[in-house]
Amino acid sequence: MRRRDWVGLLLVLLVAAGLRLYRADAVEFYHDEAMLGMLAQEMADGQTFPLQGIISSVGIPNPPTTVYSIVPPFWFSNDPVVITGWVILLNVVGVGLLYVIVWRQFGFMAAVAAALVYAANPWAIMYSRKLWAQDYATPFLLLALLFAQLGFRDGKRWAQVLAVPVMLWGMQIHFAAWALVPLFGWLIVAGRARWYWPSLVVGALLSVAVLTPFGLGIAQTLGQDPTRLTDSLAASTGRDLDGGVSPWVHWFRLLTGAQVATWMLPNEDSTVELWFTHAAMVALAVLGVWVAARRYGWGVWGALALWLVLPPLAFGLALSDVWPHYFVPLLPGFALVVGLGFSATADFFPSILRTVREVAPVLVGGFVVVSAIYWYGVLNFGIERAVTLGAGTSGYTTPAT
Repeated sequence: MRRRDWVGLLLVLLVAAGLRLYRADAVEFYHDEAMLGMLAQEMADGQTFPLQGIISSVGIPNPPTTVYSIVPPFWFSNDPVVITGWVILLNVVGVGLLYVIVWRQFGFMAAVAAALVYAANPWAIMYSRKLWAQDYATPFLLLALLFAQLGFRDGKRWAQVLAVPVMLWGMQIHFAAWALVPLFGWLIVAGRARWYWPSLVVGALLSVAVLTPFGLGIAQTLGQDPTRLTDSLAASTGRDLDGGVSPWVHWFRLLTGAQVATWMLPNEDSTVELWFTHAAMVALAVLGVWVAARRYGWGVWGALALWLVLPPLAFGLALSDVWPHYFVPLLPGFALVVGLGFSATADFFPSILRTVREVAPVLVGGFVVVSAIYWYGVLNFGIERAVTLGAGTSGYTTPAT
């Protein structure tokens, strides 16, 4: 990396940290956060070694990696703000990982644009600031993606060892992340000419080790309640009544940064949407997909399709209830295609389209500024009007301080 590349990395990290650390004292701390925090605190104190996390929304216990991943800060403090700061730190690192991944594959311009869009997306910010499993799964998936890139594109043997175990660690943090298994499978198979079998064998053994605690936990659960899994699966499957449309609604909102207030402030109507910024991001993303298919071939295009299109299709067909946080691991993928569209305006177009090249930085910079203003407004509005706890509580509630 040259000086320009390091400056770009520092810029995206500062933007990500500044947006996520703002009012870190006012992060939400509700039932799930408290239960998860108690398990991590007991493990940090040496009282237990959990084989399960808290119960998921579908009734199946979460894997224990949800607990293991947040234990380190509990060695030093049990302050909810400090613990949430650990989640924020992981996600700031995730923005940096996306920058490195895109820089290594597509160059500086695409990396800066993709990382800035990811750093400033209001949904990405919201899902970076809470002691909630889906809020810290994506950084581990991005780390696994970097290892897959190093191992199966560049032939680094040590990275081949780590790619799948780290992937499995991240996917255990939240069940929705398993929709990205085909993406990783695509990348590994595409790099089969560089497979080093001893590395793959060691990676497989580490993968078994990573999965073992959850396997023991499931066995423990079935020993106590033999029908738990079948009952939970039966209750959570079935075709959506809307024909699979709702996953695409959530998909569009998250991936364009639109309407985060619908989740944080569902009882308020006084929110403003600047749709032209979302439309600009969609335009750059469409251009990015075209660039991926034309310039980089079907390998990259197929990976993007598995990352961004397959999960909503799968959720729409298989689940009766689909929630926005199922799509959190897709956020960096959308930012990536926006970055490709941005870089295309700088590298791809002839001089007669110089205006297009000049407009693209304005679009990305404007998205960052507008998203930041929008996020600050929604968060402060939510803090002032935090809803009272009760049955069916929805919206911003229970700040940590």
